[in-house]
Amino acid sequence: MRIRVERHVQFSNCAIKKKNDLSGSLKLDNLPDTLTEFTAHQNKFSGSVDLTQLPAAMLTLILEHNRLSGSVVLTQLPDSLCKLYLSNNQFSGALDLRRLPSSMFYLFLNNNSFSGTVDLSQLPQGIKGLDLSDNELSGEVFIPDDLFDSVGADNTKIIKRHME
Repeated sequence: MRIRVERHVQFSNCAIKKKNDLSGSLKLDNLPDTLTEFTAHQNKFSGSVDLTQLPAAMLTLILEHNRLSGSVVLTQLPDSLCKLYLSNNQFSGALDLRRLPSSMFYLFLNNNSFSGTVDLSQLPQGIKGLDLSDNELSGEVFIPDDLFDSVGADNTKIIKRHME
């Protein structure tokens, strides 16, 4: 099944309801400029996704529980993006978390195949939740006390340390 979102459609959010078993690729590069929320979780979408062309108005993107794969560029997300959920897919490659939008407060990347050393030294100040669990990630990371328990790193080689 193919779902096509035309540019002339004016709406602020789009939800592809869960457990529809929708499949195929998910093209996000031509979404309406005014789209603020896009949800496509618990389906069977596959292939890579380009997050570098999301609408400037995008606040929330939920792509959890699919079969999406490939590397993910997180350094060119819209400045407005607050919530990004990519959990339970097959994404891989290194993660660059040094230039996330300053508005970001939830980032869930758990249960994928991301690998390499992570640097959490430049997380947005308002971040409230970050889950990196169940990936092939490593590194020693220093986390402020108020965020320490909100950073998930279970089943990784990440060593969490309290920032002094």
